[in-house]
Amino acid sequence: IKSLLSACKRSTHPFLHLFVKLLLLTGARKSELRLAKWTCIDLQKGELFVAISKSGRSRTVALSKKALAVPEQVELRSEALGLPITRDSWVFANPRTGQPYTSLHIAFFKARDSAGLSSVRMHDLRHTYASLLINNGASIYEVQQLLGHYNISMTERYARLFPNTLQDRVDIVA
Repeated sequence: IKSLLSACKRSTHPFLHLFVKLLLLTGARKSELRLAKWTCIDLQKGELFVAISKSGRSRTVALSKKALAVPEQVELRSEALGLPITRDSWVFANPRTGQPYTSLHIAFFKARDSAGLSSVRMHDLRHTYASLLINNGASIYEVQQLLGHYNISMTERYARLFPNTLQDRVDIVA
């Protein structure tokens, strides 16, 4: 994670580092962030509202304290690039078009390759989020809610245990 974020920070893409950081901190789908408008972010409640998710339903993405700092950084970067920051403007707007990016893949692929992570896909960051939650004690049901999955079987595909987690768990009873 550190290596990837460091490579993203060195990227010439104006928002890649912040975009990837927010993906890791929220488990959001890349389209949910790419198409977010400022009106969707509620800093007081710590939420990002997604009007239409992959399932076709709306959902709310919980924002941690660390995740709440990212929109502030995006706002500063947007101001420096001369992008509008109105309630109806895009959070991650392309400075050339003012519209949301159609893709951040090329910049991401360059960054991940320079970090020596050529097999990592942007969607893997969602898996990483789920796995980190599970391995740090979150229940599969909590992860299901955080990822916005309708069915628990989908969440099970995302959540992977670190090798020593089960060994650590048996020590709970001891």
